[in-house]
Amino acid sequence: MVSLLSAASIWVIRQKGAFFVVMFKSIGIVIGVAMGVTFLGDTLYLGSFVGAAIIAIGFYTVMWGKAKEEKRLQGIQPHGMESSSHSVSRL
Repeated sequence: MVSLLSAASIWVIRQKGAFFVVMFKSIGIVIGVAMGVTFLGDTLYLGSFVGAAIIAIGFYTVMWGKAKEEKRLQGIQPHGMESSSHSVSRL
């Protein structure tokens, strides 16, 4: 199981960067609590539920901000790469 998680983490780092791996690790805590309650019969306290809700809201807020930032950066060209309408003579 650990090797599967490591392989998934490496793949995500290569695809999207380390930011997403860190964000999904915090969601793993919420998933672990849910699985503990479901399969092991653990007691779900109000504090656990509130904490899970805060983590989930924070996760999706950060993901929304990251998507908005990427969308904004796609419209910006790097400095010095502006398209020009005049042609340059080649040597």
